[in-house]
Amino acid sequence: LFDGKSLEGWEHKGNWKVEDGVITREGKGGSLVYKRAKVPDDFEVRFEWKVAEGSNSGVYYRPGQYEYQILDNGKHGDGINPRTSAASLYFCMAPCEDATKSPGEWNTARIVGKGSVIQHWLNGKKVIDFDYTDPQWAEDVARLKERGGDLAARGAFLSLQDHGDPVWYRSIRLREIPADEKIEHATVK
Repeated sequence: LFDGKSLEGWEHKGNWKVEDGVITREGKGGSLVYKRAKVPDDFEVRFEWKVAEGSNSGVYYRPGQYEYQILDNGKHGDGINPRTSAASLYFCMAPCEDATKSPGEWNTARIVGKGSVIQHWLNGKKVIDFDYTDPQWAEDVARLKERGGDLAARGAFLSLQDHGDPVWYRSIRLREIPADEKIEHATVK
């Protein structure tokens, strides 16, 4: 979705730019939204991200409030609560561990959505894996609904959140997962 040169296909209010092959933000204006195509129903998104000390951002991938949290866990207040820490399904589900690298270092991320299964990966580790139809996740699903997430909704535009903090993204890739492709689904703790 990002060629390392331009923001062609992306929509913003002048507050995002490409610098040395990397997407970064400057000034005020809001999210950076990929408008060329919507996220497929079953998908995999891979990207790299880094933050400065105390920075906060996020990646939205389904309608409503499905957010992969991007954060400096050590210096930002959201890092105190695991449900709002880096790689969380923001506000709803905590990652099973903090696999972040230090501010200024690149992290690799992966988001998988297949049917009712959602997975978040951070630096090669699967940190969230749940099926939102499974009753064991009822409290987490209730938080998602409280935040505005619609479990049945599909067809969002991928969006990079702007909280006014220094953040960098690169190597953003999106693919549709074919119906016959199996994903490895197992709860992580």
